[in-house]
Amino acid sequence: MIENSELQKIIDNLGLSKNDYLFLTIKTVYLYHMKSGEKNVEYREPSDFIFTRLYDNYSKNKFSKPKNISHILFQAGYNPDSPRMLIELKGWNYKGKNTPQNVNTKGHVIDDYSVNLLLGNILYENLDMSREKEFSKKEERTVATSNKSPKSKAVLQSKLSIRRSKISNTSNRKK
Repeated sequence: MIENSELQKIIDNLGLSKNDYLFLTIKTVYLYHMKSGEKNVEYREPSDFIFTRLYDNYSKNKFSKPKNISHILFQAGYNPDSPRMLIELKGWNYKGKNTPQNVNTKGHVIDDYSVNLLLGNILYENLDMSREKEFSKKEERTVATSNKSPKSKAVLQSKLSIRRSKISNTSNRKK
């Protein structure tokens, strides 16, 4: 399924099988937030979909035994050349219960009504940074139509500048 040889090589070097990582689709803008370090938790609606990926025999035993998942492969879209990001999964939190029990949630904003996937280091990403501004504009249009008060270009430019500086300063987030 993975058509990117660089990503496949990383997965092979880590010794990961398909059972060792989650494959989740996501909007591209959130990948930029993850890369800059702004986003270190992925929130998912509690549903059979996510629980069957996190727990063995979920349909029969409900939360019986968590799967041994160590990474998440995010993909923005369904094309083979869509942006992707492979990130370590520290664990998850749902309704105050941590899996694994000893996972440190400090520094992660936990939402009581979501499944909180706690993200670690980025091991692979193929984001096209030249398109970051394009996704900021999409976000600006969404904010402008929903709030009826568009943000100033100066504020948006400042956020973009801050995000880029975080990305360039987070060489320890990428391997």
